Amino acid sequence: MQLNKIKNSANTLLGLNKFEDAFNVYSIITENIFAAIEHSNSALTGFIKNLPKKNSNDLLDLKEKYQLKIFENYCDKKFGLSVDLVKNEFELSLLGELKSISRSNTLSASIPKDLVFAKTFLLQNLIIEDKTSLPAVVSKVFTLVNENDITLKVKPNFTTDYISNQIIKNSEFIMETDYSESNTLLLDYLLQIGDTDSKLFTELKIKTNYNFKYRQKSKTHSKTHSNNDYEKYERYEKYEFYEKYERRKYDNDEIDLSKATEYEKANYFGKIFKLKGRVTKSQIRKTYIDLINKYHPDKVSNLGDELKELAERKTKLINIAYEYFKKKYNL
Repeated sequence: MQLNKIKNSANTLLGLNKFEDAFNVYSIITENIFAAIEHSNSALTGFIKNLPKKNSNDLLDLKEKYQLKIFENYCDKKFGLSVDLVKNEFELSLLGELKSISRSNTLSASIPKDLVFAKTFLLQNLIIEDKTSLPAVVSKVFTLVNENDITLKVKPNFTTDYISNQIIKNSEFIMETDYSESNTLLLDYLLQIGDTDSKLFTELKIKTNYNFKYRQKSKTHSKTHSNNDYEKYERYEKYEFYEKYERRKYDNDEIDLSKATEYEKANYFGKIFKLKGRVTKSQIRKTYIDLINKYHPDKVSNLGDELKELAERKTKLINIAYEYFKKKYNL
């Protein structure tokens, strides 16, 4: 299953204001990842049952040791992606679902409020607990129940009141991340369903300096303009897209960085790192490590001076590019 292509299709539908269709496509991704986690958890349970009896602490250690490993294997077979990339697609699809819901009267009215809150809370936890494994974070927020191997039920583990209070507490941290828009999308949703007297709406509005008039203007604007306008709105919201790096071509391998504009630098370094679509900080770090391992001069030390010189030049460019991204994204 090609998660990135499915997500891009959903992004296109969302840009065309086909909110219900976009939500359904985003849900294909989230439901499949939920199912992958449930499948991995079931496999882990079966594995532990077949082990000799152990005390509770030993079982906990075993779960922590094997849960992520089993999920990694499943992600590789099912999606052809690493866990980090699956986590990224999951986060973006949860955000896409929230965008669709907040902009659609139909979805706002039909999707249970407790589920909207729980998925928002899940997204927050995925961002805050960046180093915690995806199955562990999901299992903290939701209980996944597979009924007859056909229907997967997703049940929040906490009350709506508890989740609301946690969303408020987390909102300030979320404002400092690439997912800050999730705060205002939730406010849009509450406004959509008329829940403006709640503690969640009142406190979140204060914390985020929510501008009702601006949001109304933005929503009207998106309904009457083209997909190009939607992409401008996305850029305003500080989401970085790297498809432009594929389209941008250079006559030479190098540019004069002392004279290059910020846009030219971004394209040039993005080309070096082969960035495509929306990327996370962890992806940039991983790409850097992979490239350094591939082109480090030590790898070609016995293959001749020409290859050594090429490797040294590549390594230098990779390091310059990484320094650029470190500064730009505060890595």
